[in-house]
Amino acid sequence: MQQDRIKWDQRYAGKPSVPPGAPKTLLAEWSFLKSGTVLDIASGDGAASLFLAEKGFAVTAADISATGLNRLAGFAEDAGLAVKTCCVDLDDTAVLQQLGRFDNVVMSYFRPTPELLVALSGLLTPGGRIWLATFNQRQHQQQGFSARFCLGDAEFCDFSGQPQAGLTLLEYRSHNDDEGGIDSYLFEKDAE
Repeated sequence: MQQDRIKWDQRYAGKPSVPPGAPKTLLAEWSFLKSGTVLDIASGDGAASLFLAEKGFAVTAADISATGLNRLAGFAEDAGLAVKTCCVDLDDTAVLQQLGRFDNVVMSYFRPTPELLVALSGLLTPGGRIWLATFNQRQHQQQGFSARFCLGDAEFCDFSGQPQAGLTLLEYRSHNDDEGGIDSYLFEKDAE
């Protein structure tokens, strides 16, 4: 959506030229990922991408904001890291299918729709993993963050029961720390 692109381009254009720090939940849980390739969905200017590239993953970052991705590319170059960037509208699942196959998909601070999760499962290699960590309803209640961007209580815990997704839930955690109320999920792609 053009409105989303404009909003996020403006937000990244106004940020200082300092690389973002990795999300705390990712710092604690990145070892759950398989070695190999990672698709960072809604990557922004690279908080997760830069960290995972430093850990040796081959990272592809996908976001709607070209400005955010340009910042990410600059930060990666300055750090001597290789991160591929793709400017995509995440609502266009057909375009996502063109990104290739990955051992992992990560999402930080982004609330996916069930349809997007199904589409992303199609990008995984057998045994590949989806890691998701984003705000839950406590973030809305305690910080006033918009409820529509917050996960419901254990919202995706039953998702692995949907055959079209082909995913098994390995781990669910609900956190409440200085970043706010965060829920994290780890799914694994079923063998084909």
